[in-house]
Amino acid sequence: MPESVLIIPHEDPTLAGQTQALPSDLTRTQWGRLKPLLPDTKPGGRTREGDLREILNGIFSICCGGCGWRMMPKNLPPWSTCYDYFRKWRNAGVWSKDNDTLRTQVRHQDGRKKSPSRGIIDSQSVKATEQGGPRGKDAHKKVGGRKRHLVVDTPGMVVSAVVHSAGIQDRDKNYEGPEESSESWIDVAMTHLMLRRLETT
Repeated sequence: MPESVLIIPHEDPTLAGQTQALPSDLTRTQWGRLKPLLPDTKPGGRTREGDLREILNGIFSICCGGCGWRMMPKNLPPWSTCYDYFRKWRNAGVWSKDNDTLRTQVRHQDGRKKSPSRGIIDSQSVKATEQGGPRGKDAHKKVGGRKRHLVVDTPGMVVSAVVHSAGIQDRDKNYEGPEESSESWIDVAMTHLMLRRLETT
């Protein structure tokens, strides 16, 4: 049996100019479901830079691959463009709204009511780097980093997420603070997961 050969696109002249699909890329069906949920360009505003589907592919590649923005695959739009859209949509609450809309669609597909009747709450302390924002030490679990609180419905889809320094005890946290990038990444991951789940039916 012949050995498998890894072909690197930029080294193979027959693949020049072709885009290599990543496992995190949106399919046509997923893109068709997500596109109507994205905000329109503002009247009189700047025209959009780049292809939105490719920009989302860039954001999902970061989410699924866990790498830094500057390490994005080169066949996607510039990392700065993808980051700019991620940040704008985070600040506008787009990721959270899309998560809610897609969760409702999945629940409807499963024959469930729009709003869950029960929720499961859990928290987890995770290690974090110095650069990623606030971090602290969870005295009980002896972990330095951040604490994530999730509320999920019975099928396991995220209803709400809060992320803060692990050094802040549950009883001391002000949960009315602004949405943070870590919380938005949870919404991005759930959006990607639910798009895949909706496509399999």
